[in-house]
Amino acid sequence: FARWAEESLGRPAETGDVEAGTVEAYLTFRKTTVSAQSARLAWVALRSLAKFLAERRVNHNDGESTLRHVRMPRVKDEVRRALSDTEMWRLIEASAGGECGHRDTTMVWTMLGCGLRREELVNLRLDDVDLRERRLHVSAATSKSVHSRDVTIPIETLKALDGYLADHRKGDTDDGAPLFT
Repeated sequence: FARWAEESLGRPAETGDVEAGTVEAYLTFRKTTVSAQSARLAWVALRSLAKFLAERRVNHNDGESTLRHVRMPRVKDEVRRALSDTEMWRLIEASAGGECGHRDTTMVWTMLGCGLRREELVNLRLDDVDLRERRLHVSAATSKSVHSRDVTIPIETLKALDGYLADHRKGDTDDGAPLFT
C-alpha cells in the first residue's frame, strides 16, 4: 500500500493516507491488476491497521476507524490455490531477511509444514512442541474447528524448530511460555 501510495500521490506515504478514498482507489488497483482475492486480503490488512491507529488516536474519525465504511471487495468463487514451489521458496527466503530472521523463517516453516493458521501459530506454547515425537499440539481454543489436534512435524520443519529453540529463541523457558517471542 505504501509503495502504491507513493507512486500515486507523488510523495512519501503517511498514516493519514489510510483513509477511505485512498484505500478504495488502492483496492480497485489491486483488484484490476492482481486479483479480487488480493484486494480482499489488502482490505483485511488495511482495516486492521486503521483499527489499530484509531485505538491509539493516531488516525481516526471521532475515535473510530477511518475505514469503517469501506466495503470488503467481492470475490467471485475464486478458489484459493496452494503456493507454487517457487513462491514457497521466495517466502522462506524473504522471511529470513529481517532482524528476527531465524524466528520468522521458523514460523513460515511451521505454518507451511504443519498447515497451521495464524491464530494457531501465535498461540503455540513451548509445551505444545514435542521434538522427539515430532508432534505439535494445537489447542481447541485456537483451532478453527474448535477441536484440539496433534500434527506430525515434517523433517524440514523439525530442523527449523530445533535450531530456533536451541540457538535463537529468547524469553521465558517455562512450559506455558509462548513458542514464538
